Amino acid sequence: MIRNRVREWTLRHNLLPAGANIVAACSGGPDSLALVDLLTGLCTETGCRLVVAHVDHGLRGDDSRLDAEFVRQFCLDRELPFFCGRVDVTGVIHQQGGSLEEVARHLRYEYLRQVAAQVGGAWIATGHHQNDQAETLLLNLLRGSGGSGLGAMRPRQGDVIRPLLCLTRAEIEDYCRKHDLQPRFDASNRDVDFRRNRVRHELVPWLQRNFNPELTQTLCRTAEILAAEQSFLQDYAEARIADCAVETGCGYRLDGQAFVDLPEAVQRNLLRNLLTKLRGDVRGLGFVHVEQIRRLFLRKRGTGRLDLPGKVQARRCYRNLYLETLPDSETRQPAARALAVSLPLVCPGDTVLPGLGIVLRCTVHPAHGSLPPGLGPHRAAFDRERVQEPLIVRRRQPGDLFWPLGAPGVRKLKELLIDLKIPREQRDSVPLICDAAGILWVAGCRRSERAGLSADTREYIMLEMVFDDTYTDGRKK
Repeated sequence: MIRNRVREWTLRHNLLPAGANIVAACSGGPDSLALVDLLTGLCTETGCRLVVAHVDHGLRGDDSRLDAEFVRQFCLDRELPFFCGRVDVTGVIHQQGGSLEEVARHLRYEYLRQVAAQVGGAWIATGHHQNDQAETLLLNLLRGSGGSGLGAMRPRQGDVIRPLLCLTRAEIEDYCRKHDLQPRFDASNRDVDFRRNRVRHELVPWLQRNFNPELTQTLCRTAEILAAEQSFLQDYAEARIADCAVETGCGYRLDGQAFVDLPEAVQRNLLRNLLTKLRGDVRGLGFVHVEQIRRLFLRKRGTGRLDLPGKVQARRCYRNLYLETLPDSETRQPAARALAVSLPLVCPGDTVLPGLGIVLRCTVHPAHGSLPPGLGPHRAAFDRERVQEPLIVRRRQPGDLFWPLGAPGVRKLKELLIDLKIPREQRDSVPLICDAAGILWVAGCRRSERAGLSADTREYIMLEMVFDDTYTDGRKK
């Protein structure tokens, strides 16, 4: 019995949790009338609240209006709450482009989600069945898809549930006849100019005649197998995010080696999971985009950038990989604030570097014949008598030369920054501490061979980088 099969299906996949709000999408066709009729009883059994929503796409003139009136009366006869919305499909296509099928689907779900929010966080129930499932798998296969697309439609997918995915179209039409449901039929469903209709009316019958009479059941079984395997891969990839990615202000930074070490299938699913977290969905980002990101991240060296639909940007900066969303162009800020051309360095005292969250602390100490403790990339000491004061801090300039400590001689600063793998967009924010003779310290990176401490040093200058993001534009927040 159809009702028992649908009941078992909803229980197996927990589609109607007790007390839930359910918005049934109803066009007035056989699938959606059967959906509403079946859910009316099942929601009573489970204590769920059922409301019905109809979307008028405004594409069929008077027929669209009559569809809406038919569903309204259908709900009135059954004392079901009814919502109806009209969307401007052709207007959106003229303004933004896109195919009729895709734009209509997007606007339809947008309205259904508005109704779901209005009735209190409801699930959206659709009348998709096994024939729809088979068609979806074929369409995704012909388009070129991975496990996610070939898994086709799930019983529960985000905020959408599909209680009839256990039935065929023929079974639903038979149910309508036996229960005196008189659906309306949309003539455009036979227009083979639409890809899905061409698959439904031409490709599927041909495959059934020439290859497999049980094609629908076979494809649904295949989709179920692939969906289960894809679900495992997604969960496994989600668990690996913690091993190689950390959140930044506008996305994620990934450790390049940790990403490269993951299996190829896990890499793809991890990127899809991160894209979903960034955007809420991956609409407009397909396999091609995921593969472009993956190949950028698999480069063995250097830097690169990839701009993707939906204001998503993928970047490689040597060992680090970035997947981020970009703000609107009018509010977009540079990746790193550039340091001022030149600032006097207070010595002794603190010099705030505006906008960088860095304070350069300069102190003067008597020498005691041994190196002071704690020297490193963020702390450097210089013989005061060998420093040609006054000291300044500035950003890099074309032609800068520098003699790194321990190096055989002078080299171009640009080459040093490249060797140190400082991303290009951050190089103007690297503080250079200079005296009258040139660069003494590339702060946070390397100090100069010049003015080093020796047994003859009587007094030294200690320079230290202090990170304090409470400073903005030279003032405490």
